[in-house]
Amino acid sequence: MSKPYYESDRGVAEYLLFHYASWEETLPAAYQNVAPRQAHNFAARLVSEALNGLELPPEARALDLGCAVGRTSFELTKIAAEVTGIDFSHRFIETANRLKANGAITYDRVDEGTRTTSLEATLPAGAHPERAQFEQGDATQLRDDLGPFDLVVMANLICRLPEPRACLERLPHLVSPEGYV
Repeated sequence: MSKPYYESDRGVAEYLLFHYASWEETLPAAYQNVAPRQAHNFAARLVSEALNGLELPPEARALDLGCAVGRTSFELTKIAAEVTGIDFSHRFIETANRLKANGAITYDRVDEGTRTTSLEATLPAGAHPERAQFEQGDATQLRDDLGPFDLVVMANLICRLPEPRACLERLPHLVSPEGYV
């Protein structure tokens, strides 16, 4: 029996590619003119564009729920004093912690069939990895002592949950009264 996608080498490599690779690394050159470039670098743009202008306190705490391999969490360290990234995948959390500890991870992009290209995911410029902590967890069964946070990010998460309501019902306990979701 094969591993679930999010625990597989291929799943980890693809998420590293989606979250950390440059546009030129993401796709072979032949496909770059037909792919939707505006979808590239979403995890970083979420913080730089979508959250731009939020007034967070200097000691702000942020939660990245469904953090995958940690890119948005690392971007959040630029605007928050403490960031907690939680994902259901043990491998994604292990990968985020390795990036935090080492600053970079080598992985393989599948080019065609068994042909691959070795790439390196590195921490984003300006990130403060010491502000981030990562833990494995279920967004529908979060621990009671987790909140409150000044900012909760749930990008690309709700549609993946078997019971989205269980996650959404926790929001009042996760977000501070002046906080943002």
